[in-house]
Amino acid sequence: MKKFQNDLYRLTGLPFDFVDMGLRHSERLQAKRVFTPFCRMMYDSPAGRDACDRDEKKALDDCLKKQGCVLRRCHLGLMDVYVPVVMNNKVVGLLCTGQFFYNQISRGHFKKIRKRLAAMGIDTAKARKAYFNIPVVEKRCVTAIIDLIQMVVGLLDAGRLQALKTATRHDPMRKAMDFIEAHYADQVTLPAVAKIAGLSVSRLAHVFKAQVGMSFTAYLNLVRINWAKYYLTNSCLRVSEIAFQAGFGNLSHFNHVFRRSTGAAPTRYRQQQTSTRN
Repeated sequence: MKKFQNDLYRLTGLPFDFVDMGLRHSERLQAKRVFTPFCRMMYDSPAGRDACDRDEKKALDDCLKKQGCVLRRCHLGLMDVYVPVVMNNKVVGLLCTGQFFYNQISRGHFKKIRKRLAAMGIDTAKARKAYFNIPVVEKRCVTAIIDLIQMVVGLLDAGRLQALKTATRHDPMRKAMDFIEAHYADQVTLPAVAKIAGLSVSRLAHVFKAQVGMSFTAYLNLVRINWAKYYLTNSCLRVSEIAFQAGFGNLSHFNHVFRRSTGAAPTRYRQQQTSTRN
């Protein structure tokens, strides 16, 4: 399960999670549950988080009624996918992904939600910039992702399910992941994250390696590279601007890490994405 989740994230950049019937998220799967900057703004606002939680409750209710996959727009228009895990004719949890659009959006889309964002106490100027950088995923790709998730659901047995449900308890890793997701563009250090998580530096480094399967630095770079890929694909920012936007303080270092992660230089990656869309 964890390998599939890691692979899905690397291939699509989309978050992936297991949610039990109490709407508790799997902490272990959240090792790769990266919010888009826009969704992170929502989740960091108490009113925004409440709205998202209510939306998730509706998705759960829809899955219970349908006893099948639910593909729906959230309260702000982003697409989310929920695939129920059914055992003995009963929904016992959801595997979910999302936070994307089917098509490039226009200025009119943001105007429709601007007042709601302001009412939630969200900086609309920052939200607008993040909104237009939300990833776009073609319908055929979404269909393939749903097929893969449904195949995984079919392989779940009682033992694996219990492991997922046990993983929904709170632990320091959630605090660490949330902090990295919210501050990846800043100067994030292991000691700072360890303090947030309530762990020693050595303990957090060990837990990262054991639960995430990579070092703290490797994971931080992975998060930053994925957002750099989004900016390269969905914005007109220069590569140097994207490097700093994604949290890299040095353009040369960014180019090195990006090439090592994707196999292509940032400029070449952008060209490849543009030709694919055309």
